[in-house]
Amino acid sequence: MSTQEGEMQLYEHRLDGPLSVRGMRAMFAVAITRPISERARAELFDRWCTGLQRQAAARRIVWMPASGEAYTAAEVPTTRVEAVLLRILEQSPVLPPSPRQPADAQTR
Repeated sequence: MSTQEGEMQLYEHRLDGPLSVRGMRAMFAVAITRPISERARAELFDRWCTGLQRQAAARRIVWMPASGEAYTAAEVPTTRVEAVLLRILEQSPVLPPSPRQPADAQTR
């Protein structure tokens, strides 16, 4: 992926398997087994993805879990990027909603 002159060039990585859009959604669906509202489910998915993105950013990877893409400033093999992201994923399980606060509560 090229950028305009003067901007940093980013290299795009299209992710497969568990890091693809389908894989991320499947892992999330398996982790959240109790019934919750669609809004609460979307908020939990967003929170989980944001945490994953922060960890990837610390390793100089821009990761977009909901789209199955990642970007790096250096040209590295996609398999290497996927290995790093899989380690992050293994260390970042989806946490179910807290029993003290129902995930589908409308008040904050």
